[in-house]
Amino acid sequence: MSDGGGIYISGERSDYNGQGIPISRNGGLHYDTKWNSDKQSINTNYKISHLEVDGNSSTITQNNLPTGIINSNSATDYNNTSFRQKLDGTYEVKLDSATTLKVIVEGGVSEVDNLGSNVTASYKGDGTLLNTGRRSNTNDGKEQQFSASALYTKKLKKSGRTLSVLAAQSLRENESSGYLNSVNEFFDKDGGTQSIQNIDQLKKNDSRNSTLRTNLTYTEPLSSVLSLVVNYGLNLRSSSADRRSYNMSANGQYNLLDTVFSNNFEVDETDHQGGAVLNYKKNKATFNFGSKVSTVDFKQKDLYNDRTYSRNFVNWNPQATYQYRFSQQRSLRINYTGYTSQPSISQIQPIRVNDDPLNIVVGNPDLRPSYQNRFEVYFNSYKVMSEQSIYLYSSYNFTSNQIVQNTLTDSAGKNIYQAVNLKDKQPSNLNLSAYYSQKLIGNVNVGLELGVYGNTYFNYVNAVLNKTKSYNYTGGLRVSQYKQKKYEFSLSFRPGYSTNESSLQADVDNNGFVFNSFADFAVYLPGKFQIRSNSRYEFREKTQSFDEDFERMIIDASVEKKFFKSDAFRLVFRGNDLLNQNKGISRSANNNMVVENRYNTIRRNFMVSAIWDFNKMGGGIKK
Repeated sequence: MSDGGGIYISGERSDYNGQGIPISRNGGLHYDTKWNSDKQSINTNYKISHLEVDGNSSTITQNNLPTGIINSNSATDYNNTSFRQKLDGTYEVKLDSATTLKVIVEGGVSEVDNLGSNVTASYKGDGTLLNTGRRSNTNDGKEQQFSASALYTKKLKKSGRTLSVLAAQSLRENESSGYLNSVNEFFDKDGGTQSIQNIDQLKKNDSRNSTLRTNLTYTEPLSSVLSLVVNYGLNLRSSSADRRSYNMSANGQYNLLDTVFSNNFEVDETDHQGGAVLNYKKNKATFNFGSKVSTVDFKQKDLYNDRTYSRNFVNWNPQATYQYRFSQQRSLRINYTGYTSQPSISQIQPIRVNDDPLNIVVGNPDLRPSYQNRFEVYFNSYKVMSEQSIYLYSSYNFTSNQIVQNTLTDSAGKNIYQAVNLKDKQPSNLNLSAYYSQKLIGNVNVGLELGVYGNTYFNYVNAVLNKTKSYNYTGGLRVSQYKQKKYEFSLSFRPGYSTNESSLQADVDNNGFVFNSFADFAVYLPGKFQIRSNSRYEFREKTQSFDEDFERMIIDASVEKKFFKSDAFRLVFRGNDLLNQNKGISRSANNNMVVENRYNTIRRNFMVSAIWDFNKMGGGIKK
């Protein structure tokens, strides 16, 4: 008989990235229950969503080349619609006091309908027109996915000896079709038309992916202070991708196969993974070290050209951790990890596409793997009585033989991208942060923070090496206070300074001051009313690349009323972006590119919500 269960209906926010104006409809059901003295349980969820996003954006790009500058403008309009359904369930059973089995099943169906158009123009630094482009595309697609996994864990008779077995299978199928229509015109130095490239095609894509993943983990205590963890896993992956492009025939039908931009691939991959880690624990110190190793057998079949591409490689992943616990609330930890990164098949042998004739990707079969080393140090301390907290963190990593991008831009403004290995240079990343907080008189908590984040990375522009150094220096002050069922507030200030230096733009100053602040408060009033407000202020100083300061203040506020003794029902009236300053804008100045993107997005709006929490309606099911 059931010991208890629950069911509720909910709606949740859809997958929306903040660009465009969305119309979203969501819903869902959740049910869970336990029985047999809580030895067995089921948890299930059903979710359904419909999202339509109508948007437009404009982008200004400055491409700084060793031989000059190319400026580009683009404008995009789009309408994207998606409909998704998802069902998942988890069953867990305690077979005995030492054995547990957990099974998870998940499936879903998605349908998309996308429509977009784009207009571009590129100019030399002196204003001479290089090229123009117009592109429209549609895409209708359907995706089905299913996955299932089972995890078996058992504590053996000897203390500390454990065994776990994992088996998981996933399937994904996708089919889509749509039309691509584009016209690109290229001009000579006198402004006359040099060439015109027209594309009018039907695109059909069918793909399938299947993955079987297994893992066996065994822990053996070697002594009272030393234990060994070993694992082995076998992963099998297979996929197929049939992408076809059709040109229009004389009778007006799209039935002429374009063999250059059509392809049909099958990929099989076998991955053996093994590893061993020694754990040492005595008194206040813990130390572990070991490594994971995987061997991968990769085979790709080109069914159109009857060719097979094979690749075998080994990945190493050493690791080590030392931790010293001074007390229950104070500890120091040092980590090291290293791992091999193999080039992807798209970097080695990319599929030829003509969706954007101005930006083309080519492969590099000579790519070799890169290797990254990462070091981390943590320290934390917390005193319960005074609520004093100290947190220190630092990390540093560097990469050998890094895979970076080489961009070749020709005189017509076309970009050709190729992945290459970086020689004799090591990109690196540094992170330092410190935080201190203390409770003062009247339950006021004050926090201070300092941070430095920086990286050095490289890329090639027309075969010329470009080195970029980017650093951010930040500080912060936070003040907060909380009184139960009365009020709560927090106020924080985060000034900072950012630097960005590029060897191809040595004379360009992109350094600038940044400032962020946040203010949140809530007041609990009689009659189960609550008033809340959240605000954030952003400021970024202008630079040589961006000649205007960026500034905005976003204020959200709400009034809430709770009903019934259990507070199960709530009415909420909420206003978002009350000052109407949510500007859709993003800026970046990296490598040799300076990009500003402006887009429409949700601004000032008001919303009324009725929320009923079924879990607060009273007791469970009686035996």
